[in-house]
Amino acid sequence: MLKQAQAAVAAIFLSSILSACGGGSDADRPPALPGSISSDPSAAADDAPSGLMVGYYQEDASNNPEDPMPGTFYMNLPVRSGDYSGQMYYTYVGCQDENVGTISGNKTVDGDISGTWAGTVDGNPVGGPYEGQYSGNTGLYEGTYQNTGGKLHIQIEGCVDYHVAAHGTFKLFPVEVSWPTSFSLSKGDGDIVSWTHPADAAYTFVTVIDRAAALTDGTEAILYQDTQFVDPGSTGDAFNASGFRQSGRERIVVIVSFGSDDQMLAYSSIVIK
Repeated sequence: MLKQAQAAVAAIFLSSILSACGGGSDADRPPALPGSISSDPSAAADDAPSGLMVGYYQEDASNNPEDPMPGTFYMNLPVRSGDYSGQMYYTYVGCQDENVGTISGNKTVDGDISGTWAGTVDGNPVGGPYEGQYSGNTGLYEGTYQNTGGKLHIQIEGCVDYHVAAHGTFKLFPVEVSWPTSFSLSKGDGDIVSWTHPADAAYTFVTVIDRAAALTDGTEAILYQDTQFVDPGSTGDAFNASGFRQSGRERIVVIVSFGSDDQMLAYSSIVIK
């Protein structure tokens, strides 16, 4: 946890953060794939979706109890099988470097995805393998990732003091899909996206992605990411995406709701011009 944020939970998200995964010692070994992934291959196979998949990665809190954080994660998957690319994003505050991890991998006809990711986090090299699978039961891709360099402690004087976890998990959804289906986003005037909080929501992770960039070379595809805490008694919230408007280009706004235990409660994305 950021040293300057130990007395205030909100400050953790505003001035510390970043994520990654890992390997190394026993404490750095990644957990098994999430239990919600179906063990029945027939639940994936030809039903595995292709195209742009957007979602998030989540640091393992058992490895990084100081400041486990979510971050933006996307892949542009091929039809049935083949190679693909994507990105992970780690920048939350303006005094950080532009921290982007480049993803490469291969998808099988059974909906398995695997590969590597690599990048730098404020000047520190990070990267490693990942693997996941599509589940027809849940309608999403999910899996685990590692940072083979293990857990990092990074300090930038006058900016942030944070940790990068040795490993974590990820979840990816097709664009404009909601989970559960009762959770949805609404667009109002001026590119304001609003939603109703699910019960027990503690914070919301917000991402803005340039759709065209994500579908091509990925250059500057991730325009924004941040975390909003849920005020006590609040029933809903909103995000103004007008500051990321680019003429003729579509933006994807991704909203993920988490509980106080850092477990996902709801997910949705919407495309706006």
